[in-house]
Amino acid sequence: MRTTITIDAKVLDELVAATGERSRSAALNRAAAEYLRRKKLRELKDAWLAARTDDVRPEARAADARRERFLDRLRAADGDS
Repeated sequence: MRTTITIDAKVLDELVAATGERSRSAALNRAAAEYLRRKKLRELKDAWLAARTDDVRPEARAADARRERFLDRLRAADGDS
């Protein structure tokens, strides 16, 4: 698809050099595809980090309780309750 856009010539030349592509169009396509790939990876990473599984073993619950008590002491020391 053809389209008209305004891009700083220095930036475009640097992009062509950085991608190793022979044409400006190829460099822009590659850069856009890479941007979208990285964005999707970031979203996947964020979703993975947000997913939480609860470990219901007594040892895990005890460790969670110790962690919460420790964090409560830190918050109290900072006055952030």
